[in-house]
Amino acid sequence: MGSVYIGSAPDPTTSSATTAGADFILYPSQDNCTYEAHGPCAVAICGTPNPQGYLSAGTVVLSSDVMTQQVTQLINGTYESLYFPGDLWSAAGVTVTVSAPGGDVPAFSAQFPAPAVLAIPDATSVAIEIAKHGQDIALTWQGGGACQAIFEFSERQGDTTYDAVCAFPSSDDSGTIPAAALAPFPAGTAPTYTFTCTVTTNLMVGDWAINIRALADARTPDGNRAEGAISGW
Repeated sequence: MGSVYIGSAPDPTTSSATTAGADFILYPSQDNCTYEAHGPCAVAICGTPNPQGYLSAGTVVLSSDVMTQQVTQLINGTYESLYFPGDLWSAAGVTVTVSAPGGDVPAFSAQFPAPAVLAIPDATSVAIEIAKHGQDIALTWQGGGACQAIFEFSERQGDTTYDAVCAFPSSDDSGTIPAAALAPFPAGTAPTYTFTCTVTTNLMVGDWAINIRALADARTPDGNRAEGAISGW
């Protein structure tokens, strides 16, 4: 499976900053995860991954109206992680292009609209951070665009990772995370969460599934990244 990631986040020294990366990893045909679906949420519970090798699609080129950046493969087979000030795009909805010339993985190219920046009120952050087992979590936010409002929860205990991704149309301005979606997370842990507006593009090139995600971190009322942890889980 291959993946490409572009993320826009607030930065204290500039108005924003961007991270980006890619990987093309050969995994066994049978993964070591179990999956659950609960309403808008997809849950994955996984053991330690066992990659069989790192492959190349050539240099991955990311471009939009502001700039062009390249993600190159390192000597060990993984791809570098980029960090640069500013955004790849100037505004929500402008066209973003991701392409690679091919190598072990066939060449690919995709275009999609840049994600919007959503705003999360303090009341929603508090509702998440004081959530308890067996309770739904009611959410609200402001803004919207050609992207999904994504609340993602993560935790690790020993060799097992727990992830829940809850997706809503960003224009809905509200949603509910069902209690069952977070029930698998072990008691006594402190699952972390992020809130983004995300555009996802899935390609099939030959036998390869390529997942491309472009996201913008939501902002809190004081302009920080919308993230935190559930306390007392």
